[in-house]
Amino acid sequence: MFEQLKSQPSDKIMELMSQYAEDTRTNKLDLGVGVYKNAVGATPIMKAVKKSEEVLHKLQDSKSYVGLIGSIEFSRNIGELVLNNAVDKKRLSYAQAPGGTGALHQLLLLAEPQKVLEMCGFLTQVGPSSCYFNTPRHELEFLLLL
Repeated sequence: MFEQLKSQPSDKIMELMSQYAEDTRTNKLDLGVGVYKNAVGATPIMKAVKKSEEVLHKLQDSKSYVGLIGSIEFSRNIGELVLNNAVDKKRLSYAQAPGGTGALHQLLLLAEPQKVLEMCGFLTQVGPSSCYFNTPRHELEFLLLL
C-alpha cells in the first residue's frame, strides 16, 4: 500500500528554517515561522496565555475532536469581542485554523480564492496568464506579481 505513495516536495518554510539554523552569521534575520524571538532565540509565552492554560487545565474536561473549523462557540465569542456588533451577524462565518500560512491556506481552500485575494488587494482576472492564484496548486504565482 505505501509503495504507491509518491514523494512530496519539501516544505519551503521548513527548508528556510533549516538554512537559518545552519547559517553561522551573527547578523542573520529569521524569516521562517514569523514569531517573536528574544535575544537568546526563545519565543516567550505571554502571561495571558499562561493564565489561560492554567484555567483550561483546571476546567477543561474533554479533548474531543472539534472538526476542521474548530469550536464554533469560541469563534463566535471572539467575533463578538472583536467586532462588538459592528457587523450584522448574518454576514459572519467562523473557523479556527493553525496560525500563519496554515490559516491562509485553509481560508483559500474553504473560500472562493479569487474573492479572498481581491479582498486582500490582489488583482485577479480570469485566464491562466493573468491570474495571480494557481487554483490547481492552491498557490500564489509570485513571479506574476513582480
